[in-house]
Amino acid sequence: MTDHLASEPELLNLVLRRADLMQAAQSGSVEASTDSENADELLQLTKTLKARLKSAPMAVRRLTLDEPGDLLERLATAEPVHPFATTSPEGHQADLADRFAADRRCFVLEHPLLVGHPLNVVWVALLDCAPTSISQILDPAREVLDPARATTAVFYSIWNVEPGLSGIPGGASLLTGVLDVLSAEFAGLTQMLTLSPIPGFRQWRSLEQTTNDTPEELLRDCARYLCELNDRGRPIDPVARFHLGNGARLIRINLEADLSAQRSEQSFSMMANYSYEPEDRPANQAALRRGEVSVSEQVRQLLAVSDA
Repeated sequence: MTDHLASEPELLNLVLRRADLMQAAQSGSVEASTDSENADELLQLTKTLKARLKSAPMAVRRLTLDEPGDLLERLATAEPVHPFATTSPEGHQADLADRFAADRRCFVLEHPLLVGHPLNVVWVALLDCAPTSISQILDPAREVLDPARATTAVFYSIWNVEPGLSGIPGGASLLTGVLDVLSAEFAGLTQMLTLSPIPGFRQWRSLEQTTNDTPEELLRDCARYLCELNDRGRPIDPVARFHLGNGARLIRINLEADLSAQRSEQSFSMMANYSYEPEDRPANQAALRRGEVSVSEQVRQLLAVSDA
């Protein structure tokens, strides 16, 4: 336990115990009686944790390479969206140096009594164009951009850090806070985008029994998938659900955007750009509540061809 948590060790213990209970429930490896007891404890513990977290608001904090403690190493080890290229702590240093370069940012959302144990993290790239491929962001041989020349901020990885805080709302607050911070720091930014995975597309397409894998057909099917809503009126893709639910607009689907085995298995290597425009977010959210997904002209044309 790090020194800055010494004033509130009990709160961290609640988070760690909740993580253990959630893992046990997911594994299904306990007896029925124990499972029932764990479920009751988990319910009560979750209520207690949420009440304790109300003691102060969550705060957005920028991380740097000199972050004390082991937080950076834990982020490097656990990164689920774009795993670090190496697996050893020594090997992580090169990846961390690149992801904390002058044209990169990393922010977390954390409770002031749990500093070093954040709820969420988001990795940001500052670019002079909208990216269509993750190599534009994570290529170690890329030229580092002068941040003052940046026109585009790209959120390329956002995820829940502490398993024991899973299910506690916060991702939207993190993005909103980061949007404000970046807008204040860089006057030249004209667009805030994501380069996002499409984790459920390949599985959905197999259920649709679609076998034509031409680029045109993949793009059309992916547009249809990302705009499909479930019976609660929410996008069926979990990443689309998060971004569209937070007021973003689906603006582009990119072929061969990530050639890793993970992305190939998820989405035929495709990724999506969502745009966060502060003035449009309420209208986009209102449209989604009416069952309409806010999309760009490119995506609208793909949908029109699919419907033809």
